[in-house]
Amino acid sequence: MIDRAERTLRDVFRLDAFRPGQEAVVEAMLSGRDVLSVAPTGSGKSISYWVPAVVDGGLTMVVSPLIALMKDQVDRLTDCGVAATFINSSVEPSEQRERLRRAIAGDYRLLFLAPERLGRPGFMDRLSDLRIRRIVVDEAHCISTWGHDFRPDYRLLSAAIAACGRPPVAGFTATATPQVRTDIASSLGLRHPFISVSGFNRPALTLAVIRCRGERAKRDRLRSLLGTTGQQALVYVGTVSAAEELAAELGVACYHGRQAAELRRRIQDDFTAGRTQVVVATSAFGMGVDIAGIRRVIHYHLPGSLEAYYQEAGRAGRDGRPAECTLLYSPADRDLQSFFIEQSGLEEGSPLKDHAYARLAQMMAYAEMRECRHARIADYFGEEGVARRCTACDNCLAASPPEEAVPAEAVQAGLAAIVRFSGRIGLANVAAVLGGRRTKWATAQPWVQELPFH
Repeated sequence: MIDRAERTLRDVFRLDAFRPGQEAVVEAMLSGRDVLSVAPTGSGKSISYWVPAVVDGGLTMVVSPLIALMKDQVDRLTDCGVAATFINSSVEPSEQRERLRRAIAGDYRLLFLAPERLGRPGFMDRLSDLRIRRIVVDEAHCISTWGHDFRPDYRLLSAAIAACGRPPVAGFTATATPQVRTDIASSLGLRHPFISVSGFNRPALTLAVIRCRGERAKRDRLRSLLGTTGQQALVYVGTVSAAEELAAELGVACYHGRQAAELRRRIQDDFTAGRTQVVVATSAFGMGVDIAGIRRVIHYHLPGSLEAYYQEAGRAGRDGRPAECTLLYSPADRDLQSFFIEQSGLEEGSPLKDHAYARLAQMMAYAEMRECRHARIADYFGEEGVARRCTACDNCLAASPPEEAVPAEAVQAGLAAIVRFSGRIGLANVAAVLGGRRTKWATAQPWVQELPFH
């Protein structure tokens, strides 16, 4: 069966070989197993279910939140001679009915649906008519309340899977920690799934954190970074107002979720075509963005989790060539993410709120750490076999190692307390907390004295 898959890869999709991790996923899917594949942005997840859809025949239903990307995927499949279509809110009702009729008649190999489609009256009843060979759940982390992008419509999937007669199910995501993977498998009802975690070690990406004392220092660093490259750069910020202000100051394009859809599409198209060199964006410039030549991703503000950070940073270097991912970090950045958590409506002391703060603490630990950043990311996502040192992060590239590394457990405990602290805190005080130093400020804080290393 894998021989047929390799021929399909070459003859249909015009690719020479599977990327690392793809072949094992394809083989598991062709054997009829449920699958959960965790691989970062740019690793080629689509091919992992396109190939089985062609080899197996029948209809593969793909549930994805990326409405804007569905047409792109269908166009690429059609160019390869694979019959595919999509049904979402951008399609006229009469055309939706025609596409569904043709899907029932067996005219397609892949049918793409948005998850909210499953909640439309009567739609679930039609699923049994489709004779679905396999269900693929893209961005599968959206089903997990423990993930960074939970979407309630994904909870309809378990009923949809049952309505289809429980065919094999494959979930794909770029960001899922071991806890989130367990929740995905349970929520989708995966049966003894083949779980693949691969591709998080991307040595072509140079990871770096630059500490900045205040807003002016950040602005200066950002200008310096953008001035050293004549190539495409993507700058992520935490709020719409910051995106608009920074883009105006730099004289570059701005992208955020409050813009009209047509404007966002034009900005993305210009960036994709290389007509725009720099875009300042919120996280709205997110899932489904497929631009090969981004050479630098800069985070101007601290993201709320390592999942969010690596998904965004991973948009650099998708062509496999060297690229740089830089976080401009000030400990005060934690105030913005703490504000978002407090405004989320989660009950004080609830497991989900505590988990949100724990994710923020992990993100701050990444920013503060002195060990290999590639190894930390691989550990976080549960990928094994990654070396403890690299040649592509600021810590490993430093001329000399630090005199004394801060123990990981101390960093975790200290940062978890820091993100809970409601007052303002400067860089020197953060260093005092993490270093166990009994400064005047530290000794005046009861929560600091409760830490085990103070």
